[in-house]
Amino acid sequence: MQNKKIILASASPRRLTLLSGAGLDVSVRPVDIAEVPRTGELPVDFARRMAVEKAEACRALGGDGVVLAGDTIVTHSGVILGKPSTKSHAAEMLRSLSGRSHEVVTGWALAHVDGHLESGTVTSTVTFESLDEETIERYVQTGEPMDKAGAYGIQGEGGALVASYTGDFSNIVGFPMPTILRALAERGVLNLGPMCQRVAAIRARIAVAAEQAGREPRDITIVAASKTQPVVVLKALYECGIRHFGESYVAEFGEKNEALPPDAQWHFIGHLQRNKVKRLLPGIATIHTIDSSRLGQSVAKRAQAAGVELPVLIQVNLGEEATKSGVMSAQAADLLGELIAMDGVLPVGLMAIPPRSGFAGARAWCRRLRALRDELATESHPLPHLSMGMSGDFDGAILEGATMIRLGTILCGPRTR
Repeated sequence: MQNKKIILASASPRRLTLLSGAGLDVSVRPVDIAEVPRTGELPVDFARRMAVEKAEACRALGGDGVVLAGDTIVTHSGVILGKPSTKSHAAEMLRSLSGRSHEVVTGWALAHVDGHLESGTVTSTVTFESLDEETIERYVQTGEPMDKAGAYGIQGEGGALVASYTGDFSNIVGFPMPTILRALAERGVLNLGPMCQRVAAIRARIAVAAEQAGREPRDITIVAASKTQPVVVLKALYECGIRHFGESYVAEFGEKNEALPPDAQWHFIGHLQRNKVKRLLPGIATIHTIDSSRLGQSVAKRAQAAGVELPVLIQVNLGEEATKSGVMSAQAADLLGELIAMDGVLPVGLMAIPPRSGFAGARAWCRRLRALRDELATESHPLPHLSMGMSGDFDGAILEGATMIRLGTILCGPRTR
């Protein structure tokens, strides 16, 4: 990646994490300006003006890098919600947001060495769950709301308050990374095409979630969900550094496996029929969807014939949904014991596709899968992997312990069929 130096005109650690996580070379030079809305100034205009003024103030200090500045505000019913001054003020803000939608607006500005300045705004919408007083009080007592605009942080415990969001998630966290990366690439600051920009934006979000959880981004594997995607897309992802690919259709696996270099790692993440196991081995690196002893035996037999011990994950049907595969939570221990006794397979964790339940609900299901893993894990079989989190909820899944996130549309683009 060609990467010219970027000067961040902000002291925000989260913005620095986003940019560094995306692979940018960033130095920090915060500036101090008056952040006061003008009479009659719309929130979106205020956010943009603040970003521009910060960029100009930082550029005036000199230096040979591109200056990047931003200002994020939370607005509800046309009113800008700042950071709460007291716990009671935080509780009041949360009551006003309960069960309603509000907007998160980020103004951004880039001041280039040649004097060119560009700026814009990005708006995302966040809808809260209906919050009772106990929930509000419990969250306020965590202390998290006190340094957050709008009295919550979606990337932290505040995510449990959020029913849904629309727009760019990274914008809610602090910087609209897809917009920033595109602007930097268009001006030649970065040598990144659209696909690699997409990958970088995802890595930025992973970095923030991992930091929030006290983890390292390198411990989270992006598995590109390649179902129905053409080989040209997978090759482009490989060129952008993606090495793990997840296939759901046995019929597509052979062609795609042969098309990518040997160091591409293939995961099977779809429903698997026993009579099709032979078409995966050798070649597949991990199977995420073992949901019965009979399937485990079929995989073990083929793995032994191929001379490998194949890592496998147990798929758990957390919501006990008739339309989904997976063993019920209560039977997971029995299946684990049976798999441990089989030569040719090595149980390394759990996988789930949670019920559709909104942003906070998805995170709660992920928490449930982690708790089940913790119950099942032993010193001899620690079950280190949790395969959970997809395009709409992977940030929360990482916070709850995901080690593998299966990303389809957000990474690969829309399915071709």
